[in-house]
Amino acid sequence: MASRTNPAERRDAIARQPRARLPTGPKLQHIPRGAGPLRSRLRDSRQAGMDHDRDTAHQMGQLLNRFVVGKLPFPELTRALAPLCRTAEGADALDDLLQRWIDVQGLGVSLAEGIRSETLTLAAAPPVETPASRSAPPRNLPGMVEDAVLSSFVDRFKKERSGGNPAAKHDTLGSALSAYEGLRLRRYARETTEGAVRPPLQTKPEAEAQKGMVLRDRFILENELGRGGMGIVYRAIDRRRLEAGARQPYVAIKMLNLSFASHPDALRALEAETRRTQDLADPRITTVYDFDRDGTHAFIVMELLEGVGLDRLLREEPTFCGSEDAQRVLRDLMEALAFTHSRGAIHADLKPGNLFLCADGRLKVLDFGISAVAGQNALEEAPISGLTPSYACPERNEGGPPSASDDVYALGCLVHLLLTGRHPYDRMSGSEAKAAGIAPYELPMLPPAARRAVNAALSFDEAQRPADAGAFLAAFTAEPENRNSLFSFWSARKNG
Repeated sequence: MASRTNPAERRDAIARQPRARLPTGPKLQHIPRGAGPLRSRLRDSRQAGMDHDRDTAHQMGQLLNRFVVGKLPFPELTRALAPLCRTAEGADALDDLLQRWIDVQGLGVSLAEGIRSETLTLAAAPPVETPASRSAPPRNLPGMVEDAVLSSFVDRFKKERSGGNPAAKHDTLGSALSAYEGLRLRRYARETTEGAVRPPLQTKPEAEAQKGMVLRDRFILENELGRGGMGIVYRAIDRRRLEAGARQPYVAIKMLNLSFASHPDALRALEAETRRTQDLADPRITTVYDFDRDGTHAFIVMELLEGVGLDRLLREEPTFCGSEDAQRVLRDLMEALAFTHSRGAIHADLKPGNLFLCADGRLKVLDFGISAVAGQNALEEAPISGLTPSYACPERNEGGPPSASDDVYALGCLVHLLLTGRHPYDRMSGSEAKAAGIAPYELPMLPPAARRAVNAALSFDEAQRPADAGAFLAAFTAEPENRNSLFSFWSARKNG
């Protein structure tokens, strides 16, 4: 039969374990029971004045209990303890109480020392009671409390690292952190209701996404593919696909800027739009698999594309403009946009940077996940631009909501760019071009019907533009007067 140890032996064993120590003197420290000047002084004070100070010790214990469970803020705790510590016996009772909390690991040494120091300071020189002094925390106190709390958790973590059951250690630390998180949230709510101006609450600090980061225990960021105003796109491994033996285990992850964490309404609206994009089953629109969050990181999971962005292609291959490949891009873009408009969805930021040419020549329209549904402006105050001025119509540049007409204006700009390599208004915004009275360049390579459609799309008057991409497509592909024109092959193909 295993031998048993009596309580005294167990206490001696605990006392022999290494403990955190502070400099000797007036500060608290971990000291083996029955040894050291502080423990001797506390023992003598307990024996001499236990009966006399029983009520005082009881009041101190109640105050400290309320503080530990989050019902009493630090400043109020020290102000309430100060009158009880104006005598030597009261100060000794506080030392005794704090030491016992340290021994059972209910308080860290640094936090206990902070309570003792601030309380005795207030007891020695009590401040004049005024409304301002009662509501304002002591100078430098918030920083001291934060340091003390962090030190307390560090002390506890160091103790838990050595020996014992790993599961028990995890549960102990998890419980401690959960309790601290609860205290912090309750304090935040209380201060908010009292009218304090606080920055948006972050549930936990998050580092910027980087290579090797794992999201939702599933997606492993591999390398950066590109970045823009709303975030960074990464090539990522989908562990679920990999474990299932899929031929393509890679996906694209668009990590949205961390500022989204402080705009929950915009984040919810963006998530709703991403869900809607999943219903736009068109091969010319990038497939969106999911919208998710990991902590404060919001991200969109999309199909991984191999190819080149249209903006880069136009910079690196000027001869692309006006080629048959450029004509195919225009055809696919018009048809894809007409399809989405017919489903009630708009893009809201159509530009070369959101068009992608796959290695097999297919066009993919990107970022429909940040579009807005026709008739809604839920993303009007989102923390993303959602707007490129040189491809936005005047009313959009002036703060109007996104609309199908805005997409048509951008489409007219892209027709000019893909056929001539030039922006119709030299990359001026719609508002600037309207104020300057500039007219778009002519496109002599197009038949008259197509030219009229493009000019109407680029009108500064919204009423003069085609209502949506479907109307623009119908006008652009009307029977051409000149069958030998640039787009005759397209019309002939459409007419069989």
